Amino acid sequence: MLLLGSRIGYAQNTELTRLALSLTEGLDSDSAKAFALFDWVTKHIAYDTHYKSIPSGFRRFRQPHQLPAEVLARKEAVCEGYSNLMVALGEAAGLQIVRIEGVGRAPSGPQEGVPHAWNAVKMGHLWYLMDATWGAGYSSGKRFVFDQDLRYFMARPGWFLRSHWPNDPMWQLQIEPIRFVDFLAQKPADEPEYFSYTDTLVVWENLPLAEQRLTQWERQWRWDPANVYAKFRLAYYTTQLGMHKLAQYNEWKEKAEQGEDYLPEKEVVLNLLAQAETYFSISLAHYQVLEPLNDPNFGDAVRNNANNLRDNAEYFSVEREFLDFYYRLPKRLRRDLDLHPQDITVELTEQELPKNF
Repeated sequence: MLLLGSRIGYAQNTELTRLALSLTEGLDSDSAKAFALFDWVTKHIAYDTHYKSIPSGFRRFRQPHQLPAEVLARKEAVCEGYSNLMVALGEAAGLQIVRIEGVGRAPSGPQEGVPHAWNAVKMGHLWYLMDATWGAGYSSGKRFVFDQDLRYFMARPGWFLRSHWPNDPMWQLQIEPIRFVDFLAQKPADEPEYFSYTDTLVVWENLPLAEQRLTQWERQWRWDPANVYAKFRLAYYTTQLGMHKLAQYNEWKEKAEQGEDYLPEKEVVLNLLAQAETYFSISLAHYQVLEPLNDPNFGDAVRNNANNLRDNAEYFSVEREFLDFYYRLPKRLRRDLDLHPQDITVELTEQELPKNF
């Protein structure tokens, strides 16, 4: 199962923006704007029936030829391109819109489903589901037939869930979401669990983008503890957040070393280091849960990343000692210091989703 479902925030180009604004000109409501975009995409973007994915059957999202500008130029796409284009147009028109990734299962398709992507858009105070790919038409052999299906615009969540299983349970928009095994069996959960998706959405909307991504992996792991891939991505992404904090720290050091500025106040710098160290510690704890499993798909990546984090465990104590010395010096003497006594080198192994996972 492919995992993700988040804001994308594509940089807009002139043609995309111009198209979005022309399609929504004079429209006041979010629903009218969303329909205008859905209507245009499903009538002008054909499904790429000749698209070839990598042999494993799974691939990373954000393939270059599925980015919005390329889809608009080529006038064809697969689900990734459709959903990316909807996000780009929606954002340009001022809508709150996200791409959702999960598994889609058509009546004539494989029973286990296939990786798929669609959208959710906020209209007024509520979120609604839509799938421009399935709403555009159908494939007949190697030929695509435009045949707009408006059932996939503002689709009823319960009906939509019969064929679209999002990896993040929040995007089922159900108070009793189902697990993947129930989706495959096309039945309600044997032991349904209450899930306040409305409250979760409110909290999620107000988080910074980085935190949105982190919480989605946490939800997926809690919802399906057997999902090794979700746990791996949670660990991997948590390390990346720590690296982001360290990048800011190193930027400060570079400026100070080049004489452009001094390091910020001691408390500010130490707080940033503490945040990075916390992210690294949490990430290592996640990897330590995965290590004993020795998963055939993720085992090597787990061990490599965990060992890299362990190898750099002393970095933070060394830096704190250095900073303590730095701030005890008069400012005029700080310019002559080597601000890189020990640089951290965490080389993460990123593991893609294997076939039939």
